[in-house]
Amino acid sequence: MSESNNRKNLRVWLMVAIVTLFLAIIPIWPFGFYTLLRLLVCGIAVYVAIKVGRDESLRKHKIPLIIIAALFNPLFPVYFVRLVWFPIDIGIGIYLLNLRNKV
Repeated sequence: MSESNNRKNLRVWLMVAIVTLFLAIIPIWPFGFYTLLRLLVCGIAVYVAIKVGRDESLRKHKIPLIIIAALFNPLFPVYFVRLVWFPIDIGIGIYLLNLRNKV
């Protein structure tokens, strides 16, 4: 796969995570949505961490992505009330949006 296709795939997956994080702010979703959010964000963070680890200019984002994956992991979930998750979702969504613009 070419370098431009790799970057395009990263941008698409990051946008999926960004959209789901921003949708999570709306407090109308059933519990299943938040489980899906954990799966998506954790998986995408791991995938992107592996990919950016190979790029010298983006390597510094590997550790924050691993922390995001740990925070959203579905196997050993971190529980907070929704009021705490809102700023976390917004902050991580903004971080991933900035990362997407750099990829």
